[in-house]
Amino acid sequence: MRRTVLAWAISLGPAVAILGWFGFAYGPSLGYPVALAIGAFTGVGVLGLTVLVVAYLPAALERLGFERFVAWLRTWWDEDAL
Repeated sequence: MRRTVLAWAISLGPAVAILGWFGFAYGPSLGYPVALAIGAFTGVGVLGLTVLVVAYLPAALERLGFERFVAWLRTWWDEDAL
């Protein structure tokens, strides 16, 4: 359960933070529906970038020479890798 919550927080957390920040920062001046629409549009882009980082992080770290860390990360990240 903890691993699932952490995985959702890693993937959706930045997008939800962007959405909340746009609503809080620009809601009074632009109007909340417009600010939340812009925040949702930006949040989808941030979500896409987060998915790319999560997908390619082990391969990138392995190319940088962190083989032992990548092995641990894959056993933690992928429950079937044990």
